[in-house]
Amino acid sequence: MSIEIPSQPIPGHIAEACAWLSAAERHTGQQLRHRLDAGDVIDILCDVHPPYPPIDTTRRTVPLTDAAPAISQALERAVTTADSVEERLRAARALVALRQRRS
Repeated sequence: MSIEIPSQPIPGHIAEACAWLSAAERHTGQQLRHRLDAGDVIDILCDVHPPYPPIDTTRRTVPLTDAAPAISQALERAVTTADSVEERLRAARALVALRQRRS
């Protein structure tokens, strides 16, 4: 017996940002605060119903400070290409959270 969980497709730019964030969250050679910050931003992006499928966790780990430019670029593209107001707001909120944690 299997349980089917309904999901929705993850937009490309959000998927890219989540893959980078996952790589930063899993990087053990940085401050714990940076790992937690990466996880918090993932939570913002993935707070949808129905949920997105699991995010890509195959990217090699990288410190959040090194991944931040790629994450920011992906989120900026997500804001400008969003298919809905909710998606745009979620991406913008994640971008603001990332920038606040970096300062």
